[in-house]
Amino acid sequence: MAELDAINFNINSRLALMKIRSKSLIVLLLSTLISTSIILSLSAVYATTAPVDVIRAFDLKQYHPENYGLKDLVFEARIKGLDKVLSDSKYLGKVHKVYFKVYWVFPGRSKIEIHGLASGFKKLRTELKTIIASRLWMVIPQKLMGQFRSFQLDQKVNSNGIVITGEDPTNLKQVNKIRLQFDNDNRLLEYKSFSPFGIQTTYLQMSDKSWSHNKLVTEKVKVVNQIGARQNVSETKLEYVVQGRVGLPQKLKITNWNEMDESRIKGAKEFNKKSRKSGATFELLFSKFEINTKKALQIVKETGSKK
Repeated sequence: MAELDAINFNINSRLALMKIRSKSLIVLLLSTLISTSIILSLSAVYATTAPVDVIRAFDLKQYHPENYGLKDLVFEARIKGLDKVLSDSKYLGKVHKVYFKVYWVFPGRSKIEIHGLASGFKKLRTELKTIIASRLWMVIPQKLMGQFRSFQLDQKVNSNGIVITGEDPTNLKQVNKIRLQFDNDNRLLEYKSFSPFGIQTTYLQMSDKSWSHNKLVTEKVKVVNQIGARQNVSETKLEYVVQGRVGLPQKLKITNWNEMDESRIKGAKEFNKKSRKSGATFELLFSKFEINTKKALQIVKETGSKK
């Protein structure tokens, strides 16, 4: 009798397990069908949408202070701890209160001055100005559409949204290929550029603010420069302040570290963890904003500087 009960128990257990597996299989099939259906639906939608329309849709969603009256901007920029770094060098002597004066005029002309540094040191001045110039787009976001007018654009749908690929038909540009990943709400998630020097990938984290008129503002930027199996990573967190009618960054917290390709180099994962924890961090502070005073226009006109 006990043996019969055991046999019945085993049979019932197997039947129950089969039912569970059948239900799991049905759920999996349904999920796959739904996902496939969504992708096919999105493909049908984007098939009738040109790549330029997707890019323009993002430009409309992003916060651009010039759309809210900003035409002329002057501000000061300081790299926290820069005085000490420069003073520790043997050839500069004691350095005190080095800062940058930035002039920007709509639609995109600019000039950067360095104050507090002795005359000369041309190479050092160029390197310091590059730190500010390379991040000016975080203060005044550029519109994407203007950057890709001469590229041949194509688009495809993937699980994250839509991918737009652009290629330089002449193959003469330094950046000869770009790839943009947008989500289903036309928000830019990833910007990848290809050149003979390597691949640069920029990841964006954006949201709207109480002052941004329901437009997207950049909160965090991660830039990965890859050459072979090695990567240089820079992560920037932005804090904003409202000046008059516009919102502008007042602090950039920047962390830099190096990584190795985990799929190609043994022990890279552990190296990357340690490298990120010990990464070099510095802060870029913006202050003394002057809006629409025409001071920037006067300075830029005098120098003829164009950016």
